Amino acid sequence: MTYAIQLTEIKRLLLLKVNIKNVTPKDCESISLQINKEVSKHISVTTLKRLFGLAVQRYKFSTFTLLTLSDFLNIEYTKYETIDEDALQKVDEWKAIKAISNNITDRTLQKISDSCGIPHGMTVARNFAEEDFMQFYTSTSIFTSFVSLAGDGKSVLISNLAQKLFKTSKSTYNNSTLLYMTAGDFFHEGEANFDADLRLKQLLGMEIRGDMFEYLDHGHITNGGKFVIILDDFTDHFLSRWSCDQLFSTLRNLILTLKYFGNIKLVISMRTIMWSKFYLCIQQSDYLKSMWFPGSHYRLEDHTNIPKLSNEETELLLLNINSALNNIISPTLKDQLKSTDFIKLYFDFHQKNTNLNCYCDTVSNELVSMLIQRSIYNTKNCSEKIPLLKKIAQLTKVGVEHPFVPITNVPGITSIYKTAYDELLDTDILIKETKYVEESRVETIRFKHDCVFEYFLFVQLIEKFSLTINEDFFKHVKSKYKNSPVEIRLLQWTIRFLLKTGNFKPLTLIFSVNFEPLIVTKLVLYMAEEIKYRSQYNSSFISLLDEGKFHETIVSEIDKFDSYDPYFEFAISALIEITNNIEQVDTYKMLLLNFFNPSFKVKKNRTIKKTSAIAVSIVMGKLAS
Repeated sequence: MTYAIQLTEIKRLLLLKVNIKNVTPKDCESISLQINKEVSKHISVTTLKRLFGLAVQRYKFSTFTLLTLSDFLNIEYTKYETIDEDALQKVDEWKAIKAISNNITDRTLQKISDSCGIPHGMTVARNFAEEDFMQFYTSTSIFTSFVSLAGDGKSVLISNLAQKLFKTSKSTYNNSTLLYMTAGDFFHEGEANFDADLRLKQLLGMEIRGDMFEYLDHGHITNGGKFVIILDDFTDHFLSRWSCDQLFSTLRNLILTLKYFGNIKLVISMRTIMWSKFYLCIQQSDYLKSMWFPGSHYRLEDHTNIPKLSNEETELLLLNINSALNNIISPTLKDQLKSTDFIKLYFDFHQKNTNLNCYCDTVSNELVSMLIQRSIYNTKNCSEKIPLLKKIAQLTKVGVEHPFVPITNVPGITSIYKTAYDELLDTDILIKETKYVEESRVETIRFKHDCVFEYFLFVQLIEKFSLTINEDFFKHVKSKYKNSPVEIRLLQWTIRFLLKTGNFKPLTLIFSVNFEPLIVTKLVLYMAEEIKYRSQYNSSFISLLDEGKFHETIVSEIDKFDSYDPYFEFAISALIEITNNIEQVDTYKMLLLNFFNPSFKVKKNRTIKKTSAIAVSIVMGKLAS
């Protein structure tokens, strides 16, 4: 960047900060006072007039002036070699445009990196986004969109895309110009007659006569590449300064303006709820729709074109966060981490629990608990949100009917629970969708995450039993949710509840209710991992288990396990870690040895029909021989 380009950038940022379009001598006085107030340094009104061309500038600005302005604007100042006045008047405007666009893009990328839930280097690039963008870039379409629910990683996705395709000398589009900014940086607050051409000139600090878009289009015809504008972060704060009609009208006008310039491309990033409204506007115009590139994953029914992370992307992300991660990961956890809502939570949790295994659902349920605390219990209107969520969970009748509920079936959703309902939609705990039920169009509501739904299903279920966990409770879960994925999740939440409340006695009731051996094996593994996790914070956990004869019961009921399931090995290994009794450890080790020796296994699809004493004696006899 030359001295002249730096001056242009300082003027541009100064006008943006003080929110002035055309500077007058009076404005210079107020700017001087504001600088003095914020950084306790004085720049004269005359110096500011010279900066904005309102007075003759005979000499270069002093280092003190440039440093003060940089402090005021919170940017880094770099001293450049002196150049003569003639050279100063011959600034290469095209290089200046590219340099300033690059600076704006870099600041946006830095903001995204700073606000990213995990270190940005741990995030993964999305291959589908790169393929979609490259197809859009070479198409005749004028604009494209990245649309998803809040927290699904749109900004991180676009920032990775920008870095890879534009920011290095080896990038595919390194001869193009990328102007990446937030919607709030581009649009002025609720302007009735927004002038995109004038705004672009202000952003780039250019005093070009004529149409700025025409200038940029011609420049890229001459120099190659395209001018790509990315507008991100249409936040609630930004939208509060606009009416939807006003903003959508401005966006439509911008798109229609760009139709004349084939070398300018527009990318917008929006939340689903906002895009669905904008889509209704462009849907009415076949011409506007023809200018839009929807992407290969656009789904009209839920207005999104960003799919969940693939298995490969999820595994790469997990390895980036935890390079020592075991290859065996709980399917529930892996599925959760396909949604970025849980990625930051997992990163925070992993920092404190680096040794916790991920092949059972302890980690998964802790992440759900963290999300619920953050997004529901620690928010305003919590007392209205919780009964509403419990009611919706109850009305879904999972295992019997579909997991969504017609809005008209939820009492109070448009009256006493309206504020809570709107907030749950805004934070994407709940999702509103249009479904066709028996050929009728129905507005429905559902939980965004199944795991959050399962938690509230458990809450309303345990309240039905007056917080009492007994044999009847387990029998109810078995009879109502048998062969449903919800069955084991409800039992896990029950185990977690018992351990958190210190009520260990009902834990072993799972054996008396005769659940399937596979479920018993997974539940015992979950118990052991949950106990191990909680014993980090409560040293009395393991001794309380011994008092309750927990291990003796487990060993005596070993015939109810599924020894052919891989989780059997994990369950027994986890049990070893939560006992201090040498005899119990030896018994468990004998069972593990039996697990690894196929000649001692019973017929396929049958469980071990031996008590621990018999199992130990057989193994010891084999070792002796």
